[in-house]
Amino acid sequence: MSQPTLAPPAPALAEIEEALVLALIVEKLEDGSYTVLVPSVPTPMAGAIYILPPERVHPVDVPFTVALKVFSKWGTGAGEFVRAMQAAKPSQAASSAA
Repeated sequence: MSQPTLAPPAPALAEIEEALVLALIVEKLEDGSYTVLVPSVPTPMAGAIYILPPERVHPVDVPFTVALKVFSKWGTGAGEFVRAMQAAKPSQAASSAA
């Protein structure tokens, strides 16, 4: 019997202490929390696992293959994660005008 194929983990920025860290969302739990992998650099298949509340996990629209390149190149290209997170947020100017 064949096993179902799993989608690759989704790239994200996660808030750990006072920093944003590059992460991969492994799963979303029943309570809304996320299981995330914070990969080691430059070997993204190893790292630390965290379970975080949703307000500390920011999914980003970055292809998985691009995320792997950022991890394997010591973080070079991490700006793509930040730009994607900022693009996903409504502008602060619009919210302060309300």
